Amino acid sequence: MARQAAGPPGLRVLAARARDLLLRDRTTLDEAHIIEAIAGGARRMLYEPELSRHALDAWLKAVAADGDLTAGHAAMLAAVETRLGSAEVRDVSLLPTQALTAATGHASPAAWAAAEFQLVRRHVVDAWCTRLAAALHDGHLHSGDGDQLLLVAGWPIINESDREVAYLTQYPVLASAVFTTRYRNPMPSAQTVPWAVVLRVPAFAPGHATAHRSNYLHAEPGTVLPADTPVDDREVRALLRSAAGYLPEDSASDPAGPIPAVAAWRAATGPATDLRDWATDHGDYHWHLPQRWRWIPAENHHTSGPGSAQLLQQLCQALHHYTAVLVVAAGEPDALDRIELVVSPDAVDPDTGALTYRPYDLPGCPTVTVPWRRIIAVHDAW
Repeated sequence: MARQAAGPPGLRVLAARARDLLLRDRTTLDEAHIIEAIAGGARRMLYEPELSRHALDAWLKAVAADGDLTAGHAAMLAAVETRLGSAEVRDVSLLPTQALTAATGHASPAAWAAAEFQLVRRHVVDAWCTRLAAALHDGHLHSGDGDQLLLVAGWPIINESDREVAYLTQYPVLASAVFTTRYRNPMPSAQTVPWAVVLRVPAFAPGHATAHRSNYLHAEPGTVLPADTPVDDREVRALLRSAAGYLPEDSASDPAGPIPAVAAWRAATGPATDLRDWATDHGDYHWHLPQRWRWIPAENHHTSGPGSAQLLQQLCQALHHYTAVLVVAAGEPDALDRIELVVSPDAVDPDTGALTYRPYDLPGCPTVTVPWRRIIAVHDAW
């Protein structure tokens, strides 16, 4: 249904891409702030969009119908004039140093300033439309020029505010996982499984997706792929890992036995908290855990000491429906990276010491299992 509704990328998509790219352009935003400051600051109600978005949205609405750039220019100018056309000049010092308007022929300095401000606004609109036309042309040039990997966190795309990038749903999903970073972006709504996916999309799409501003999704570009080039699974996993942190596939080809890098990270983590007394007295109650506690696994999970799998299992039981920070060695066996994940610990396999966790405490959220040899530490999330 989503793919049918999205349709193929067309003129509106390319125009929306141009609009979003300009909304991230520092020069464009500075020009919008300056012409608002000339009139004494932002002259809008709280519910009204910023001047740059208001003007660029007007351009998009006019251009998306049939690609008429002249209509887009007129619509943008009308939007700017509606907002600032009747505003008085409050700060003459922000007008151009080289005046655009002749000093003669005006009834007063204020009348000259008003004429100068009107011309400044027109020049700004001209500049914005020129940049938009260039970005639109660039989108046409790149719409058939190979492919690129794209990470989208916040999948599927279902929110009305993201309809301009909904066309992404028609491209193949190469891999998916629940995103579990130390600081979550975007923050999913309640009862929504926070999926992240890697797509293979046309080369123009990543620039559009990453420029798109949204409270519900986040996009990152990946490797550029010439036409008919197969996808490298390692590159897909590397991109997905930026959102998911650890992937079950990471340890699939691990050598047997302890991993030297993990042993070194464990040793450098700092002193562990001996939780054996806590486990004896208050093992069922999360709020009795010591402040700033830290658990570090022993080399052998069958040990009876403070780094045992048995103690980790008691921590999982106490932290049920709560979160902790899991420090793991993520990545391919030949390219390990120490990362921190905010997780809900679920269970420990008594035979292998593998820890199963949920990236979020949601009923439908899938679990992930990380082997003992990849676990560096577990500590409080506060």
